[in-house]
Amino acid sequence: MLALRTLILNPPERNMTFYRLSAVVGVSAFTIVEADTEEEAIEIAEGRPAVIGGINSGESEDESWIVDEADGQPTDIKIVK
Repeated sequence: MLALRTLILNPPERNMTFYRLSAVVGVSAFTIVEADTEEEAIEIAEGRPAVIGGINSGESEDESWIVDEADGQPTDIKIVK
């Protein structure tokens, strides 16, 4: 028991390598459009940039697609070289 306790309190040095990884994560975004028809609203919205938003971000929901949070799981994970 003493050997196990010593190992836990004083683990051996490990030379680990750090890796940078990239992934694709789905997010939800919203924007507000004033238009006469749904088709016109979609056309206007298609020309807007997607931005990271949220409270006090300074981004306008009637000028940009606002991304509040990531709600998807990471996929297509790759090592960045």
